[in-house]
Amino acid sequence: MSLIEKAAQRLEELKRTGVAVPDDVVEGTPAAAGDDSGPEYTPLKSQQPQGPVQYSRVVEVDLSRLAAMGMVT
Repeated sequence: MSLIEKAAQRLEELKRTGVAVPDDVVEGTPAAAGDDSGPEYTPLKSQQPQGPVQYSRVVEVDLSRLAAMGMVT
């Protein structure tokens, strides 16, 4: 027996015993509804810099800072 069938059977049992069960459906927001009120994101293409990008061939490594962080012993 499915969950819906069990719920319907339980409602019928409650009605037979005299419990007031509302027949109208309460309108709510389903959890899986497509709600567009969430945060807006911009595509990555619009976030890329305009024009040529210059890449550096020099890398500076701060060994004292890395040692303070426990990365280098």
